[in-house]
Amino acid sequence: MTAGGYDSQSISRQSPLGPARYSKAWTFSGRFDFSDYLYAKAEQHIIDGTSIGYDTALNPNGLKPNTKLTILKVGVSF
Repeated sequence: MTAGGYDSQSISRQSPLGPARYSKAWTFSGRFDFSDYLYAKAEQHIIDGTSIGYDTALNPNGLKPNTKLTILKVGVSF
């Protein structure tokens, strides 16, 4: 079992004040290796701001200033 985390920040000084001016993200993750080749990983992302260029076509109701994202992954490595 392996745990990890990181913090990421981005600021656009040309954008007007508000969520479009910045993006701050915290990520926490955990990985479990079932064998030398098979693993499972989980990540939790907590994102404030929209400066990182979200696709507005994929967000028809508009961009939200706060986002939470959970990712689950099963992988094979050789």
